[in-house]
Amino acid sequence: MRSSRDRIATLERSEKALEDATAQLRRQAEAGDRRLTRLREECGEYQERLESLRDERDQANTQLRGIRERLTKTRSELQSQEGQVAQWRGANTESQATLTERTAETELLRQDQDRLSR
Repeated sequence: MRSSRDRIATLERSEKALEDATAQLRRQAEAGDRRLTRLREECGEYQERLESLRDERDQANTQLRGIRERLTKTRSELQSQEGQVAQWRGANTESQATLTERTAETELLRQDQDRLSR
């Protein structure tokens, strides 16, 4: 009889240990589920933030593309104007040379006129 009681006691202890282990595993599973839920929420928040950052990046790239296009256009206009300015400078140099020649001719004519007047 003693051995039957011992076996029953051993089985009851084993059953209690299994119940305790099961309860512990259940608590760990519940804690894991809560952590998983929290991580999913965080993941969703990060996903939203990532989408927001991508939108911001796309907007910045669009603005940058527009700025680059305007810079290219402005650069082209400046190069065109530089050509025009170079032409004007050339024409101005020619005009200055002509003016210098005319001034010299006028001075010579004046000197001739002064000599003739005397």
